[in-house]
Amino acid sequence: MMGIKSAVGSIFSIAMQTLSGYLVIRNWRLVFLEFLTAVPVFFLVLLFLPDTGPKEGRNAGYNLRRQSGSMWLVLIFSMLVMLFLNAFMIDISYVVEERGMGTAKQAGVILGVFSACSCVGGFVFVWFQQLLRRYTVPVAAALLGASLLLAFFSRSMPLMYAAAVVFGLGFGFFNPGMALNGFGQFFTVYVLKGLRTVLGYGSIGYDWLGAGVLILALCFAYVLLDHRLSPEG
Repeated sequence: MMGIKSAVGSIFSIAMQTLSGYLVIRNWRLVFLEFLTAVPVFFLVLLFLPDTGPKEGRNAGYNLRRQSGSMWLVLIFSMLVMLFLNAFMIDISYVVEERGMGTAKQAGVILGVFSACSCVGGFVFVWFQQLLRRYTVPVAAALLGASLLLAFFSRSMPLMYAAAVVFGLGFGFFNPGMALNGFGQFFTVYVLKGLRTVLGYGSIGYDWLGAGVLILALCFAYVLLDHRLSPEG
């Protein structure tokens, strides 16, 4: 169900991006009216989402203390990855124009490819998780890091589309059920600006290089810590 939730979210993301394009032509303030779509969703959830209630014995034998280390590892890891992965969405328009690859229109198409592949990733998430099990999170994040590096080195639209495909699949695999994502997203701009200041690079495209390397480093650290903290390790 988590994968389906992510896939449906991606479908509506495509719809919202398309609608935003039409609205912004008329008046950029109209784009914010899209958030009103949350109102009917709220009432649909209130009226139709079933309340299954607590189930006795559901957590029987569950050792919370034993699991807490791995749980916090996943939470903190997902937050840190979210700090960097949004660089793709934030910088895409600037990079496409800076490199002479197109305009905001082409950047919108790239984001559309990303959203479509994210939808596919959400639908096949259950098989991805069954295949990789405890390594689902780091492998999904590694796809995101690799796609950012591919985007950084891309100098043509076909390569940029390829980066969007890998990024979309990685996002579809990574996004379901990840907590603290919003916290990470909130600080993305500030972290990227800080990296730019500390490292002293001029082109905004270097955000992708820094973000990709840091995400891959986080994946490596995650695997090492997971073996120490997991009850299976």
